[in-house]
Amino acid sequence: MMNAKQRKTIFRVFIFIIIVLILGLIASLILSFQGKVNAVPTLLTSGFLATGGVYFYKIIKKEFVDNEILPFGVIKEHYEQRKTGLETTTCESCSKRLVDTSLKYADTILKRKYGKEVQFEIAIFTNMEEPDIEYYYSSTGSKVPTHSHLRKINPKYYEENNYAAVKYMKNPIEPIVMFSDTWHQVDYSHVSDEQKKRVRSQAMFNLCSDTPYVLVITGNKKDMFNQDDNECMELIQAIGNCIRADIELKKTLSVCPKENVNMN
Repeated sequence: MMNAKQRKTIFRVFIFIIIVLILGLIASLILSFQGKVNAVPTLLTSGFLATGGVYFYKIIKKEFVDNEILPFGVIKEHYEQRKTGLETTTCESCSKRLVDTSLKYADTILKRKYGKEVQFEIAIFTNMEEPDIEYYYSSTGSKVPTHSHLRKINPKYYEENNYAAVKYMKNPIEPIVMFSDTWHQVDYSHVSDEQKKRVRSQAMFNLCSDTPYVLVITGNKKDMFNQDDNECMELIQAIGNCIRADIELKKTLSVCPKENVNMN
């Protein structure tokens, strides 16, 4: 990944080259129409210009459009929300505010990598006996799990409907498990056609060993998560560790008075 100075230099050089090529092409076309030059150089210039344009587009797309570095404003907003959460809420609700901001931040990071059009759902499953979603965030901005109303009626809802997260929570065979395409995953269950559209790819990360907490990230696009992709694995680990730290902090915040919480 280029730094800002390198990207600016590359951008300026290519702009200069493109301008020179365009001017040369225009001059060649004028002279060829006047019969003063052969058409071959004009064709060569056109080909060179087209090749340069394609390469320039790839550079721009990679370094400017698909740049994975988060804008400073996004990072600043995230930590301002965390600071506000600590300063304006009681200890009882503070930890939830912290995790909520981390889930929203994770959604922003995922969209930077996989595209703004992808819809994500990020959930934290817990409670081995009666599995439930303690924290949740959707790309739509919702903080209420889609089937939470059914879970309230039936505490065993997620388990009885064979949620992959529940199976993984009870038997975390690996620290991270990924499904690149849930439609073709053996023994993967969808509770409805609507959910099937929303949950195409899935990643699960076992956050804690003593208390069951499982991070579940789903997206409505296939082939996003792959355990052979080291960059993808590191991204899920980074998101998971950030949320895990907030969950661990919950233990401290639950026993300390608000006035003892210091962000400095």
